[in-house]
Amino acid sequence: MFKNIITIAIITLAFSCTKKEEKIPATIIAPEKMKQILIDIHILEGTVNASNMQADTATATYNSLQEKLFQKHGIKQVQFDSSMAYYTRNLEDMDKIYTGVIDSLTVKEALLNAK
Repeated sequence: MFKNIITIAIITLAFSCTKKEEKIPATIIAPEKMKQILIDIHILEGTVNASNMQADTATATYNSLQEKLFQKHGIKQVQFDSSMAYYTRNLEDMDKIYTGVIDSLTVKEALLNAK
């Protein structure tokens, strides 16, 4: 009987220590889509920064183009902001997303430099 209690305790402890897979809420942008949006945002930021506009003009241009980018992806600013907040609290997911962003931007840069 004592062996059964110890076995059950060990099994219970083992299951309680495993990380539970957290499902991403439906209101949060899916990781793959978030990756694509972030790629576009970083390209947009680089384009605006390279334009040598005055700061206020660059900010207005960026905000306008960012809104068009969100429309392209079918999202709103508030959804993007809440998704960024979610992924900031879930760093493993954010790390996976940004690994893909960096890889994609590196490939795009290499292709541009090859021309």
